[in-house]
Amino acid sequence: MSIKPVTTIKTEDPKPVIVIPDPNAAKGTVNKVTVTFNGDTKTSKGFTWYTTLASANSDMQLVQKTDKVADFSKATKFSGKYSISTNSNSELLHKAEATGLKPGTSYSFRVGDEKLNLWSETGTIKTASTTGAFTFINLADPQAKSEEEAILASQTFAKAVETVKNSAFVSINGDLVDVGSTEIQWDWLFGHSQNTLLNNTFVAAAGNHEEDQTAQC
Repeated sequence: MSIKPVTTIKTEDPKPVIVIPDPNAAKGTVNKVTVTFNGDTKTSKGFTWYTTLASANSDMQLVQKTDKVADFSKATKFSGKYSISTNSNSELLHKAEATGLKPGTSYSFRVGDEKLNLWSETGTIKTASTTGAFTFINLADPQAKSEEEAILASQTFAKAVETVKNSAFVSINGDLVDVGSTEIQWDWLFGHSQNTLLNNTFVAAAGNHEEDQTAQC
C-alpha cells in the first residue's frame, strides 16, 4: 500500500506555506461540480469540482445508469489532480477525466475524496453516439454580478434543458460572471445551478469578463 505524500505549497504571502491536506481545515463539502468534454466525446468526459484544503484526493466513481439507485460499490474508479484555486486560497480545484466509456451510453457518477468518504450528489452523463445528428443548447452572457442574477441564470439553464430534453450539451458563449477573479460570483452561479450542472455537459467559452480583472460594465 503506497502512502500519498503531503503537498507543501509556497505562496507569495508572508505566511510560510500552505499544507495539503491541511489538518486544521474543515472537511467541508464537494461543490461547484461541472462536467465538460475532454478528449474523444464518444468515450470520455472531463470533471471539475472544489473542496476545502482537507481533501488531498481527486476521486471519481462511475457506473452505467439504470432505473435503480446507483451502486457505487461496483463503480469504475478514476483519479485526477488538484491545485489551489486561483481566486481562493482556501479552496482546492480538482480535475479528473473518465476514459474508456461506451458511446451513446448514460452513466451515473460522483466525485470527491474516497479516503474522507466525501462525495458530491450523484450526477448523470451521456457520451456521444458514433453516428447521427445531435441537438445542443446555445446560451450567452449570464454575466452574474449578484446572487439575484445568478439565480436568474440558473433558472435559465434549467428551463433550457427542460425545454430541449434531448440536448447533447449546453454551450455558453462567454461571460458567465461579471468579474472572473471574484470567486463569490462563481459560488453564486455554480451553487444555484448545481443540479443542472450535475446532469448536463457544459461547454463554456471564456469571455472578456472571465479574463478582465476589473470589468464592471
